[in-house]
Amino acid sequence: MNDVEYDKPDYPVGWDAVHALRGRADVATLAAAVELCKSADDKRRRVGAMVLAQLGHTRDTPGGVFREERYRALEELLLTEMSTVANPGVLASVCSAFGHLKDRRAVPIVLKLIDHPNRHVRFDVVMALIGCIAGGSDSPQEEAAIAGLIKLSTDEDVQVRDWATSGLGKQVTADTVAIRTALYARLTDGDGQVMIEAIEGLARRKDKTVLPALVRALREQGGMPPLDAAHELASSPLCTALLEARKLLEAEPQTLLWHHQWLEAMTACGCPLDIDELVNLSSDDDYQVRDWATFGLGQVVAEDTAQIRVALHARLDDSWEFVKDEAIRGLARRKDGTVLPILVRELRTRVTSHLLEAARDLAAPSLCAALSEARKFTSEAQKAGRNSYNYYRVEDWEKLWLEATAACGCRLDDA
Repeated sequence: MNDVEYDKPDYPVGWDAVHALRGRADVATLAAAVELCKSADDKRRRVGAMVLAQLGHTRDTPGGVFREERYRALEELLLTEMSTVANPGVLASVCSAFGHLKDRRAVPIVLKLIDHPNRHVRFDVVMALIGCIAGGSDSPQEEAAIAGLIKLSTDEDVQVRDWATSGLGKQVTADTVAIRTALYARLTDGDGQVMIEAIEGLARRKDKTVLPALVRALREQGGMPPLDAAHELASSPLCTALLEARKLLEAEPQTLLWHHQWLEAMTACGCPLDIDELVNLSSDDDYQVRDWATFGLGQVVAEDTAQIRVALHARLDDSWEFVKDEAIRGLARRKDGTVLPILVRELRTRVTSHLLEAARDLAAPSLCAALSEARKFTSEAQKAGRNSYNYYRVEDWEKLWLEATAACGCRLDDA
């Protein structure tokens, strides 16, 4: 059976139309999608499943609308498809839809496809199982889904193995001998990413028997080494390996955004940081290097010295707001009141989690007027549905804003 590029549907309307239909939440769109699922045309049935996957899904309505009707239509489509000469693309699309729907009733049906000869179908079986057990609960369906993921973690296709191992390690909350055994088996996987997923899954379970494999991966694994696993296990013997991991990462310029994770792993493991080096790197030509070095000086290093404060002050006029915010946050953490005028100026033009955290830490009544002005930015961002680029979601800004105003002694009715 030929593979089907399930992620590149070749129907005429394309993905834009599917996304537009998913954005609707009306009975007419539901009825049209259900009707498509009954079509004699393979492509139309796939489109119907893809629309039903996330019909009406928004941030305010996670999971979408008409959940029961969508489930029944998808179940009928899958059972009908399996009773005929099934089209692999349709099977994959329905399994993917069940993964979005997160309805555990689908587990026993989906598991009938676990040995399907098409790798794309098996991949979407993994996606369905992961979606159906997200959040975790003790139920027969969860046990069956976990058993399915364990089997698929040994699949001949590397993508199927990778995601099944990731599901066991990161999405499944249960911690059983069977799960650990499956993860142990992947520590010698021929694919480095599968091996890392197994390491991280065991580290999340605080299994220190994975330390030797973690050390090897930190020292030798190209791409993105398992820094989160080092953070989870927080073991001082990892310090040398973390230093070697940094050399590997710096040798691969395409690997970005690892610096914060590396610093946090070093701190969790109690590894000493080279403050002189961080100070030097905080003025590097590359803004990403400046960003993580300033983050390290401001939020990871516990010391409070003139050298550190001078370096942070030097970044207050940085051309990149990310770096500037790290410097403001680091000085506020050290209760450095000289940063107040700059914080006031920034809050009057924009808002980020770091600025609100800095205001909370400084707890200065002189910030109240600026915080009042910042409130409009949080409201506008919430209405527009924008997310923060600064480690917090927009909906969390309200909590941070309230903490800052309370710390500064501001009157909420004036804000």
